[in-house]
Amino acid sequence: GCTDPTALNYDPAATTDDGSCVYPAVAPYCEDFATNSGIFTNGTMGWNYGSTSTPSFGTGPSADADGGIGFMFVEASTPNYPNVGPFELTVNMDLSSLTQPAILFDYHMYGSGVVGAMGTLEVIVDGTVLWSMSDDQGDMWHSAVVSLAGYTGSVDVTFSGVTGTSYEGDMSIDNVCFDEDP
Repeated sequence: GCTDPTALNYDPAATTDDGSCVYPAVAPYCEDFATNSGIFTNGTMGWNYGSTSTPSFGTGPSADADGGIGFMFVEASTPNYPNVGPFELTVNMDLSSLTQPAILFDYHMYGSGVVGAMGTLEVIVDGTVLWSMSDDQGDMWHSAVVSLAGYTGSVDVTFSGVTGTSYEGDMSIDNVCFDEDP
């Protein structure tokens, strides 16, 4: 097991370190999902890596937020609708070096335009929803800033997606940064 008490998966009963220790990521840090989910854990396996577009017609982005390759998305097609989830993409982040911590990220929520078809994307920090967006936001990337004022040390951050009532409800994230609040 992991014998390092500073690791996230420290096992006080372990007598030999097996190399499995997991440590929090340290801010400032940015993840652009250029090749996969990066430092994030895809706990419910509902988030998918996209390089150029989502597979459903009439939904999702056609490229990542800055025109390159790589983003994460929740596919709303069968069996992921209606109202399936939450699908969770998580990371443990050490904010100790930041004085005014924040999460900065891009999101894309494009679908049928019918209320309820898209579903909901949330940012959850240590079990508390700090940001939430629902319904169609148009075929464009948007930027969001989530203040982490009052949070210090290591925090658990989850991007949670719940699909809506239509297969035309893919939601995507890109360029997730843990940095100073602008």
